[in-house]
Amino acid sequence: MPGAARSRSQDDSALTAVMKKIYADAANYGAGRMASALQLYEETGAAYSRVRGPDHPDALAHRANLANAYYRVGRLSDAMTLLRETVARCERVLPPGDPVTQTVRESLIRITGG
Repeated sequence: MPGAARSRSQDDSALTAVMKKIYADAANYGAGRMASALQLYEETGAAYSRVRGPDHPDALAHRANLANAYYRVGRLSDAMTLLRETVARCERVLPPGDPVTQTVRESLIRITGG
């Protein structure tokens, strides 16, 4: 099926681009370039959602990472909103006890202080 092969190739290329952005996120964050890191986090999250779907565990985990980055630069409201939305999505689409859900919940508790 040529269409399926082309689609898989496009998905592979998109995932490769996502991985490159993740490495760039880490490099920018580690070097203190938070504005660049946040932009890349946002772009990477959009790519995850586009390639894997917004309910994929990787996309959900990335949303939590983005929320934590918002928190680190003082965007508390954005961080809490994104984490609350992500917890709700995790609880709706992932099985009970899923580690992604637990990690996102823990991030929300840490940021809100309870």
